[in-house]
Amino acid sequence: MAMKKFITETLESKDLALWCKLDEKSLDWMNANIRTKSGEDSMRFYNKIVKVSRTIADLEGSKDIDRKHLIEAFYYNRRKII
Repeated sequence: MAMKKFITETLESKDLALWCKLDEKSLDWMNANIRTKSGEDSMRFYNKIVKVSRTIADLEGSKDIDRKHLIEAFYYNRRKII
């Protein structure tokens, strides 16, 4: 499948799995740290972090989203990392 150009912001939730794949370690880290203030998972927050991480990886010229991209996305969003 050829990679098409897109703007990360326009990706819908269903497209994230195709264009913003996380490796096993990154996915585990993300799931462990995605708690909202109420202590529950937030899919909207998850999608936002993945999109920002994809942008950071793109700016770095990285094909894959790494844990460091997720951490930077958390930092930019100013959410508490547990």
